Amino acid sequence: MRIFFKSFPASLWLSAHELNNDYVCHTPMKTHLIRSPEVSAELFSNVVAILQQFEGPVEFVIDPFDIPFENTEIDELPFDYTKFKQRDQFILGKVVASNKNLNAIEWRPPFPDEIKKVTWKSIFDKCDLNRKKNHIPETEAVIILTDYINEKNWFSGSAPNGKLNFFVHAGQWEFFLPCDARFPVAYETIAVVFRHLLFGSFDEINRRAHERPRGCVNDFCKEKKDITFKLRTADLCPDCYLIIEERKVNPAVVSQFFQTIDHIRSQMLFRERFKTTRQPSRIEISGGQQKICFSDLGNAELKLSPLEKTVYLLFLKHPNGLHLNEIHDHTAWLEETYSKLGNVRSLVELKNSIAQLTDPTENSVSEKFHASETKSSDLSVTIWLLIILLKVRGQEKS
Repeated sequence: MRIFFKSFPASLWLSAHELNNDYVCHTPMKTHLIRSPEVSAELFSNVVAILQQFEGPVEFVIDPFDIPFENTEIDELPFDYTKFKQRDQFILGKVVASNKNLNAIEWRPPFPDEIKKVTWKSIFDKCDLNRKKNHIPETEAVIILTDYINEKNWFSGSAPNGKLNFFVHAGQWEFFLPCDARFPVAYETIAVVFRHLLFGSFDEINRRAHERPRGCVNDFCKEKKDITFKLRTADLCPDCYLIIEERKVNPAVVSQFFQTIDHIRSQMLFRERFKTTRQPSRIEISGGQQKICFSDLGNAELKLSPLEKTVYLLFLKHPNGLHLNEIHDHTAWLEETYSKLGNVRSLVELKNSIAQLTDPTENSVSEKFHASETKSSDLSVTIWLLIILLKVRGQEKS
């Protein structure tokens, strides 16, 4: 049974032990997140959004500098694709494996010829460099996300010297899981903090790791494919629950951890079931900038340019559909909406943009529409969301 407690303000975190001597916790208040430049800015932003969604004693913050690895620190190795010969064993779940629309060949991208590797020393040197640049005290944690593999081929780890430095491998998930990389990366990020909370030292973390997967956050997962088990359970094994009780880990931190991994699990399963059920998410539009979010996908935002968003909102306004050659009839509405959403420098620029958009001889509106379609595909709602909700008839009848 899980009991969730209201989390206390982060400002009380450092004095939690003094406030309540029944609970102990080894985790710092602030956890600084950084990335090396090869990690997608969009992936990093999505991971941070998940981690910051749930309030609690552990505060995730973004530091302003990306920390690159020097060329001399990077080794290039041939990609070992032999482990992928039995492709179907890596598919996430029986539902997806049985889905004829999503087989192993379709969801996995082509294998690269080479991969890049860095040492643990280089990784944790970057954490220390970030500490120096941002004046981060030793009582706060630093986690670096990198696409480069490491010498131990681990997908997360902590500094052996006891410093609060950690890393998460953000790359290659697309070869193991048919899901958005934000979920396993966010999971490993919150998990590496929780393991430190639970065990306190590098040696103890490794000693307590489960060599054989149990569906527990402390599964070692020598093979990346094994992480699917603990992602789908989003739980701890009975032995680790007992450790939480014995060590009297702060319930507020435990609550924050479980809320986060439960959310990750539910979103992964929603997307997995979507591939079979084709049920679209609800849309919520809010604010002066007409922020578009998918309510059933953890309020994931559909990020569009102002002109793309203007076109998208036009089709939402007409659920029975529009021929593309009818767009011109809505010029006034398009101009008004775009003037509110876009950083338009002049009236001439505004009218030129909309004139090009509504010109039936141009492809502008089609390009903007398909841009929004492509971007929403990353949220697993693309074609079916647009067809079901917008009922666009397109140019074939024009």
